[in-house]
Amino acid sequence: ISFPACWRPIGGGPERRLRLTDLSLSGFRAEGDRPLPVGQRGWLAVELGDGLWSAVDATVVRAAVDAGVRSHGFCIGSPDAAWRAVRARGDDPR
Repeated sequence: ISFPACWRPIGGGPERRLRLTDLSLSGFRAEGDRPLPVGQRGWLAVELGDGLWSAVDATVVRAAVDAGVRSHGFCIGSPDAAWRAVRARGDDPR
């Protein structure tokens, strides 16, 4: 998958552009060009295709750089209806 997204830290801080590369009902993986601190909470707004938009509360749970690609793992509090619809339509094979 490849969904464009915007990350906004709770409590302030710069907004970041991300690209979701994997999602599940409990979290997601995303790539971005800047580091995000593990433990940071924020709001993610993501375009899930077919006119679906989702906004979820998330926490950064891991950060890594592999072959120059910066990726982060996030857990989410509760998926909204759009997030669940993407899982139901099978965009993610898990």
